[in-house]
Amino acid sequence: MKRSALPLLVLLAGCAGDRPEGSTLDVTVVGLDAETTAVGGQVAGPLARRMADELTATTLIERDDAGQLVGGLASSWRFVDSGQSLILRLRPIKWSDDKPLVADDVVAGFRRAAAPPAPQRAFRLAGLVGAEAVARAAGGSRSARQLGVMAPTSRVVEFRLDAPSPLLLEWLAEPGMSVRRPGAPTLARYARQAPVEGDATTVLQRRAMTASPEARPAEVRIHSVAATDVETAVAAFRDGKTDIVVGEGLAGLFAARIGSRREALQVEPLHGVYGWRINSRSGPLVDVALRRALSASIDRDGLARSFATPAIAPQGGILPAALRGGAAVTAPAPVDETAPNGAAPNGAANAASDTAPVAESPLAPPMTLAPPAPVVLRLLVRPGREHAAVAERVAVDWRPLGIVLQLQIVDANMMRGLIEKGDYDLALDDRSLAVADAAALLDRFRCTRTGYCNEAADAALVAARMLAPDQRAAALAQAEALLMAAPPFIPLFTAARWALVSPTLYGWVANPSGVHPLARIGRGRPER
Repeated sequence: MKRSALPLLVLLAGCAGDRPEGSTLDVTVVGLDAETTAVGGQVAGPLARRMADELTATTLIERDDAGQLVGGLASSWRFVDSGQSLILRLRPIKWSDDKPLVADDVVAGFRRAAAPPAPQRAFRLAGLVGAEAVARAAGGSRSARQLGVMAPTSRVVEFRLDAPSPLLLEWLAEPGMSVRRPGAPTLARYARQAPVEGDATTVLQRRAMTASPEARPAEVRIHSVAATDVETAVAAFRDGKTDIVVGEGLAGLFAARIGSRREALQVEPLHGVYGWRINSRSGPLVDVALRRALSASIDRDGLARSFATPAIAPQGGILPAALRGGAAVTAPAPVDETAPNGAAPNGAANAASDTAPVAESPLAPPMTLAPPAPVVLRLLVRPGREHAAVAERVAVDWRPLGIVLQLQIVDANMMRGLIEKGDYDLALDDRSLAVADAAALLDRFRCTRTGYCNEAADAALVAARMLAPDQRAAALAQAEALLMAAPPFIPLFTAARWALVSPTLYGWVANPSGVHPLARIGRGRPER
């Protein structure tokens, strides 16, 4: 039986004034679904889990408080072989059992993480040689040797890539790319305390007695609360009983803005687009022309302005404008409505339009399409007034087309189940990445990942990944245009996240990766 997160938050917050100054960092994450799966007996949403993982992860590359890449276990690195190989030199560091870290530890750990039964998707997205084959293989350690990671010497690790990609460094900073050994030995600066079943607070304590720029708080407590409890969380922040309140996404922004001082609120744009996934397998939205008409009729400018923050900007494609890298967008291909999901004929898009700037939508121009009778579309969203407000504004835009938008509020597990069964028309999708990887954002619409299938877009995405970095942006924009010719997704605006940060803290810097290593958060004045 799960306990409510809120009483525990209030209890812990009430003790905040008794603790030594700067010894404990209290963080509240808003957006916990009532049915979020317990991990290790503990309840936490995706962002809370990531924050805890960042404290216990030991990666070759890390991010600083501004989200910039810095050395972690690696002291230096360089790309060679025209960018298809990355060489890293390890720091002289020891595991908790006093054994030195060697390159073979990194190779063995990565091979385990890349192989079934739970291969880390980051290896494939990073473009490591053999990653996809290893993830699909059932040959255990023998198959894992195909992975493009080697140990030329005891202090040097080499990664081999299918194609040049400077984004490999960003992927190596992800918690899923942590270097681990089997059993108890660790390199982590923080240790996770034994969980309490049903508890919605994760407690982590610094392993070393002395603080450092990479491990400032002696203890970090991460509380997960539901979006419906946001007002209580904001009140606790306002009363100085918690240090940081951060949203999983958009939910809670209205309460944070109303219930706090303006200077405490930060809203940061992320590498992603807030929009609605389309059920293209069954129901009214099998009709590609209807999908395109609905997307084209939305007043995205007005919708984005309603949030009154420059962090939220209108977006007309799967990729946020910032990740298109200056590439021109091609016009959508004509649609073969007899093909599955309305795929573009022959997998080809129309010739590129010289007048289509990057920031504009790759969608078709507005269409007039009024069904003979009202069409009811069921939209799945997570709890949060903000999601309902978005739906209300779009419903007004769709009314002239004879569309009635029916809102259904569900938790994450229920939404996942309904999507798998195809029991929906539209579903909230506001996923973002810490890595500025446009290909990874498009990857979620590959034929192998969802009911939607656009073979032409898949082929274009695979081809784009093999190009040199200076050619990749244009090719990815073409893959995006092929997807939007028979859209699997209705884009609305930039994905964003809000946070309330105590003025007594330093080290929390807004950045598009949305990464804020809690170990680097300090209290008072920063060290000189």
